[in-house]
Amino acid sequence: MFEKAKNKIKDVKEEYKKKKEEFERIEKEKKEEEERKERERIQEEKDALIALSEKELIVEAIMALRGYNTRLKTVEEQEEDLEDRVDTLKRDVDSLKSDVATIVYK
Repeated sequence: MFEKAKNKIKDVKEEYKKKKEEFERIEKEKKEEEERKERERIQEEKDALIALSEKELIVEAIMALRGYNTRLKTVEEQEEDLEDRVDTLKRDVDSLKSDVATIVYK
């Protein structure tokens, strides 16, 4: 009976080890595939840029900079909004502190 339990535990350990190795292999393959796709995407973009004339490259650069400028403006607007919210919260906390102090001293 003890041998059966011992063998069962051994079988379960081996099965777990096989599943773990299979999972790790699959994850490694996924990572390699993603890296390969990223290298291909970069190469395609590089090839496309190499094929452009100087004027076309300048236009591409300007368009990219405009896109970054738009994103930057959005981030700056969000930052201003967050700063306003923080200031409002600070005023609310200060107000609550003074209310609590007034209640405590009465």
